[in-house]
Amino acid sequence: MSHGTHHWIITLQAPEGPGVAVATYSGTTTPPRGATRADAYASLRADIAAQDRRMANANCLFFSFEDNEL
Repeated sequence: MSHGTHHWIITLQAPEGPGVAVATYSGTTTPPRGATRADAYASLRADIAAQDRRMANANCLFFSFEDNEL
């Protein structure tokens, strides 16, 4: 199994009916050379929105993007 150079976790909250939907996503990735944390955040948000339309305009409650090596 291949693992990326960075591990990420993001928790999003979006309105849903009379309440809210909260979802946490995580994974690993290897960003392109020269990419910034902001680039990674934008890319991950776009990927999540494409997979789960409820989260397209969600508020971010938590975001972590760190080296995947201990």
